[in-house]
Amino acid sequence: MQRAMMSLSRRFASQLSGGLCRAPAFPAQRLWPAPGAGAPFAPAPSAPAPPARSLAPLVHPSPWQPRRLEVRQFSTRNLAGRLFYKRRPKMVPTSKFNPRSKWLEGAANRKGVCTKVFIQNPKKPNSGLRKVCYVRLSNGRVIKAYIPGIGHNLQVHSVVMVRGGRRRELIGCNYTCMRGQYDLLPVKNRGSRRSKYGVKRRADFKPVVQRFKSITTNVDRRLHFYRTGEELTIGADESPPRGLRVPRARVTYRRPKKKA
Repeated sequence: MQRAMMSLSRRFASQLSGGLCRAPAFPAQRLWPAPGAGAPFAPAPSAPAPPARSLAPLVHPSPWQPRRLEVRQFSTRNLAGRLFYKRRPKMVPTSKFNPRSKWLEGAANRKGVCTKVFIQNPKKPNSGLRKVCYVRLSNGRVIKAYIPGIGHNLQVHSVVMVRGGRRRELIGCNYTCMRGQYDLLPVKNRGSRRSKYGVKRRADFKPVVQRFKSITTNVDRRLHFYRTGEELTIGADESPPRGLRVPRARVTYRRPKKKA
């Protein structure tokens, strides 16, 4: 029996080496028990088996494994930061940049010297002659400025103060000369809008409140006594003329009777 098994194994090995089939080279194992061995076909002793893997999830999952998404009940945009939009800075009150008066370079007004004084026709539908001048500012810029008011005393080399303010009917005129500053005199005989033309207030000027005298009638004194309990006394010269109606707010101290 043992000889038959050995011949069979040799025949099988010759077929493998003859090219009938290819198999990887591996050490030959005994498929039969050695004389005096134990049970036939017993497996050879091997390394100890690894411990059984736990079915519990990993504490630190791998980065390629999908994570479970948790639904939050509040917004986390402020916590996570901005997404794709630019964060708005804190609002600071500031004046908007005006490109028309940019040659003032941020100043409210600038000093300059007139290089040319001339007149210019306005655009339609306006007509007339507008007085303008070229001014070389203290920063070296040359601009066209409008001379407001009726009459002026400007000429070449006159020193003026220029502020921002365009004249819509004049092409390229985005500045205005200030009346009453340096060589440019105020407008003569100007009563209204004096501050725009550099005119000072006259010495004998009195406010509207001081131009008139406040008077009271008998009805006014009686209503004042009903409200405050103070009785007003006036002299003979302060009594208003008879039949004078003074405009005042309607004050009622008793309900009028309804007409039947």
